[in-house]
Amino acid sequence: MSKKIYTFWEGEMPGYIKLCLKTWKFDYVLLNYENVLAYTRFDLEKAKKFTLAQMSDIVRVHVLRDNGGIWMDADTIMIGDSLPKENMIGIPEERAAHCGYLNFEKNSHMMTMWAKDQDLKIEFGINTGWDLFANSFSDIYIKTHPRVAICSRESMFPELYNTGYGTAKERYQSFYFTTNLGVDSLKPTEMLMLHNSWTPNWYKELSEEETLNRMCTMSNILREVVK
Repeated sequence: MSKKIYTFWEGEMPGYIKLCLKTWKFDYVLLNYENVLAYTRFDLEKAKKFTLAQMSDIVRVHVLRDNGGIWMDADTIMIGDSLPKENMIGIPEERAAHCGYLNFEKNSHMMTMWAKDQDLKIEFGINTGWDLFANSFSDIYIKTHPRVAICSRESMFPELYNTGYGTAKERYQSFYFTTNLGVDSLKPTEMLMLHNSWTPNWYKELSEEETLNRMCTMSNILREVVK
């Protein structure tokens, strides 16, 4: 992998997240409060009043602005060994994308403008919700900048096509934790993008061994892929 890959985690890491990272078949930089200042000039002390999820949004943008490379959320399972060449993952025809995967050059226009947007919100103490430092900017930017390439998310979110009803959170929990499927039930894909905030607390509390011994789709996939 020619580009450097970054992810972020602060605090105790659930067993299943540790297993997710074990599926990554390439080197990566695991950022936290102790080492992040080696990768960005941003003053993190200004942002520590925000949630860890919001801090992660701030870190990813500033690190990619200052270094370039690929950002992947830690709750990503790698089924294969190749990553999308596009800038983001989402719904290309709707010009909509997730912020869990970012692929940009150093000082790219999007990362530079995004970092400025975040800096202003931090300076003025704006705090309007979970997407404050993420989709509130990116959703608008990618709709007005067609050069941002978006890879289709379809195969990376199997809960969207394997379960038919309920909210996105309900479909996620139903697919991964109440069914008993394996990798062969998925559409061909290189990676699966999870939602740690939607993963049940009881599952987060399992050790790596307990996670692998559990009989549910999430554990089945991890068991097949982690080697």
